[in-house]
Amino acid sequence: MEVCKKKNNSEVTFHRWKRQFGQRNANEAKRLKELEREGTELTKTLAEALLAKRVLEYVVEKIVSLRHKEQMVTAVLGDGLCLARAGCRIFRLARATWWYQAGVRSDATG
Repeated sequence: MEVCKKKNNSEVTFHRWKRQFGQRNANEAKRLKELEREGTELTKTLAEALLAKRVLEYVVEKIVSLRHKEQMVTAVLGDGLCLARAGCRIFRLARATWWYQAGVRSDATG
């Protein structure tokens, strides 16, 4: 308990730490703390990504016209965010529709 007094920690903190890390050496305890911190950061990142996905799905449902969907896929593709296949899937647009270009009509007179 001398160490607790020197480090200004309570006995409760010491016993809790001993229960959690008692069978590990200092390096293992540090690595465990790093992994816990990394897990927390990954959880936050995943939560943000899921929120962004939910918002995007909501917005996609509001985009009605095919032309607007085509423009959105082209914009996403132009920014390098994803490939055409993924962009079409995200915006619920058939790839054939996105790739299709209306043919130029020629006059029959001649």
